[in-house]
Amino acid sequence: TTDQGLPGRYVNAVIQDRKGFIWAGTSYGLSRFDGYGFKNYRYDPVDSTAVSSINCLLEDERGSLWIGTSGDGLKYFEPANGKFTHFRHDENKPNSLSGDVISRIYEDRQGAIWIGTYGAGLNKLDRETGQFTRYQHIPGDATSLSDNRVNVIFEDSKHNFWVGTDAGLNLFDRQKGLFKTVPIKGIWGELPPGTTAVNDIFEAENSNLWFGVWEQGLFLFDGQNFTRFQIDPNQPATANSNRILRIGQDRKNGLWSSTYYGGLNFFDLDKQTFSVFCHDPADPSSIAHDWIRSFLTDRENNLW
Repeated sequence: TTDQGLPGRYVNAVIQDRKGFIWAGTSYGLSRFDGYGFKNYRYDPVDSTAVSSINCLLEDERGSLWIGTSGDGLKYFEPANGKFTHFRHDENKPNSLSGDVISRIYEDRQGAIWIGTYGAGLNKLDRETGQFTRYQHIPGDATSLSDNRVNVIFEDSKHNFWVGTDAGLNLFDRQKGLFKTVPIKGIWGELPPGTTAVNDIFEAENSNLWFGVWEQGLFLFDGQNFTRFQIDPNQPATANSNRILRIGQDRKNGLWSSTYYGGLNFFDLDKQTFSVFCHDPADPSSIAHDWIRSFLTDRENNLW
C-alpha cells in the first residue's frame, strides 16, 4: 500500500526481474521491492525523463526495463546506472512512436521490441537507430491490423505472432507485414463484431492457448477449435466474471484470471472448475479490491 511505501494506490503492472526484485508500475510512478522495502521512481513534471502513470512493464533479455505510460510514451530504464531514455510520438517524424498511450510491450524470440498502443496501433522498435515501424488499421484493407486499440502481443512456441485488439484477434506475418483476423468461436458460433476485445493471451505447458475476451470469458484454443469458459449460473463452481483482464498459470496446474470488478478466478485445469477470490469488507485477509489490473506468480509460487 501507499502507507508501506508504494508511490500510488493503483498498481497497473507487476513483474519480477532476473535478480528477484519485484517491480510495480503504479498511477504515480515506478517502484522496486526487494522483500524489505520500496525504492521509488516518482513522477516529476519538471523532469522529462521521470516516470508518470504506468500501464505496462517488461524486462528484456539484456536485463533492462521497458515502461509503458498512460500518455507519456515509452521509457527505457537501465537499472545498472539508473539512466532513463524517453521515446514519444512526434507528428513531424513518421518513424517516431505512433502514440503515447502504451498498452503492452513485448520482446519476441529474435529480441525485437514491440509496442502496442491504445488508439495508434502496433510499433516495432529498431534498437540501433531508435526508430519505429508502425502497423496500423487501414479501413478496407483486410490484411491490416483489425483495430488500432492494441491490448496484447504474444508469440507462441510455434512462432505464431498474435495481436489482440479491441476489435478482434490477429495473426501477424512478420516477414510479409500482413495481418489475418482470426474469428473467435463460442458455443453458438463465431462471436459477433464488437464483442471480440482480446485482453490477454497465455500459452499453457501443453501448447494450448488461452484467450481472455472482454465480456465473453476465457477461450481455450487447441490449434483447431475454441472452447469457451464463462459464467454459468447453473454450475456451483463457475467463474465470477466474464470481463477478463489478465491470464496466468501457477505450478499446480491452475489458471488464474484477473477481472474487472469480479475479483480473481482460479480455474482447475484437471477438474475444469472455478474458485473465486473476492474482496470481503469483513475479512482483512481477503483480496484488497475486485478490480484486478495485474498479477504475478513469482519464483516461489507466491501470487502478487
